[in-house]
Amino acid sequence: MTSMTRPQPLQTFDASGDDIPLMLARSWADATFELLNSSKERRRRHHNLDSMHERVDGDGITWEAVEESLRKVWTTDCLLILSAANLEAWVRKLYIARRRRVPESLENLKRLRNAIEHLDEADLDEESWTATARTAVARTRGIGALPNQSLAIGVTGDGKLFGVMTHDELEGLVRSLLDELAQELDDHARDWFEFARSGR
Repeated sequence: MTSMTRPQPLQTFDASGDDIPLMLARSWADATFELLNSSKERRRRHHNLDSMHERVDGDGITWEAVEESLRKVWTTDCLLILSAANLEAWVRKLYIARRRRVPESLENLKRLRNAIEHLDEADLDEESWTATARTAVARTRGIGALPNQSLAIGVTGDGKLFGVMTHDELEGLVRSLLDELAQELDDHARDWFEFARSGR
């Protein structure tokens, strides 16, 4: 195996810093991690507000406050999926650029992203608060390709994002990149220390 075909580290540790694929992969990893935390926090807040409103034991908890918290959950979860899909795409490009084996894609992430981006083209059910595919394309690549052929709008009882993915799945996507970068940094530091200690 020549140096031209040998897998390369994700980082170079030289003065030039990150190249474009690494910078974009890092950027989307950071954004996805922040949105993961925000999604979990906003879901906790919404659950608490909704529970207090139902029990009528929340001092000044109005239905408007519950609805506002639901809107915040919805938009944060949408942005989380879009961010994670971009992270997955740039991790793929980064690994190809480094001649590395590309990590397996998360099942349904791309379909979920497509469903969210083209939600305005879907049929909306006001009773079940779900969206279903209306176009032929959406039936094969978007909402229709999801496990239940529908997209849940709001918060589902199973804790999944749109009734499809878990926070843990998305966190695994972020962690796999950040952990590998951290391991490379540790290896580089150890090699530098050994080199310095050898006096060469």
